[in-house]
Amino acid sequence: MQPGKHQITVTNNLQRKATVVPSGKGLQHLRKRFALMSMDGVKVQENLPDNEFKVTLPLFPARELELAK
Repeated sequence: MQPGKHQITVTNNLQRKATVVPSGKGLQHLRKRFALMSMDGVKVQENLPDNEFKVTLPLFPARELELAK
């Protein structure tokens, strides 16, 4: 998490598999779920200088989490 920003970023090593063709469905599904909740801002970055894969997601406002209970 970054102070002052309402988002979280997850970073991992980019590890492409040579024998499997990626479907991309996991990231598409994630974007659709956030869109259903009227939340934009799913950001995916690949092939960064350090060979990383980075996904940034918006955080739910605390009020919305309380209403979901």
